[in-house]
Amino acid sequence: MKYLNYILSVLTAAAVGTVIGSVYQTTKNYNIFRQNNPVIETNKTNSSYVIRDCDGMLALYRGNAEKPFMILEYKTSFLNEYDRSLVSEGISVPDSRAMRILIEDLTG
Repeated sequence: MKYLNYILSVLTAAAVGTVIGSVYQTTKNYNIFRQNNPVIETNKTNSSYVIRDCDGMLALYRGNAEKPFMILEYKTSFLNEYDRSLVSEGISVPDSRAMRILIEDLTG
């Protein structure tokens, strides 16, 4: 029985280490993607959609509109520091597909 418990504890530790390593690598790749993605631009005036903060929530704007056409039920305080800084400036995307991808990236 002790041998079985030992094997289970080793396997559990290995699984936890694998998950932590995977999360770290995913986060690292995600941040590299976010920083190098040419679709994502901040503060551009000719874009179709802009995602930015509205009273602490993620909000979607069409072009240069002053009022959002949709406020998402997602607090900007949940975002990491880098994404929060981009959202505070406003992230411009060219079309609805890019907007959906960005929303999924931010909230996923």
